[in-house]
Amino acid sequence: FPSHDNGGGLAVVYENGKGSLLQVNNETFLTASEFDSTGFISFGSLAVKSNGSWGAIDLQGRTLMAVQYIDIIPAPKGYHVIRSETGYGVLDPTAVEVVNAIYDRATIYQERFIKLEFAGKTEWFDTFTAQMITPK
Repeated sequence: FPSHDNGGGLAVVYENGKGSLLQVNNETFLTASEFDSTGFISFGSLAVKSNGSWGAIDLQGRTLMAVQYIDIIPAPKGYHVIRSETGYGVLDPTAVEVVNAIYDRATIYQERFIKLEFAGKTEWFDTFTAQMITPK
């Protein structure tokens, strides 16, 4: 039986500890049983975890973002903070990396901003305007 149903005719089902994306209306599996866990990114995409790393697929099971991140953390306006081997960065609502994962630390503030720190310097990403702010 489905373990998640997004209400749009798609569900994530698990068998033998692996997940697959199932089109509920005609019971068609859209992905191979290849991921360990799922999480919601935004309408039209799912975060998928495999072998300890996260990536994203669309609702047809196509890869949007290779499984490569240590963590994906929800942020305001459909953005996500990512953590990789190289540091923290930001994904936009379509799972595109808009801030490279090079920062030492990332913190979400006031349901709008993502504070990014690197080598003692601070920058802010504004999720309302999709702009980076560098204090003077």
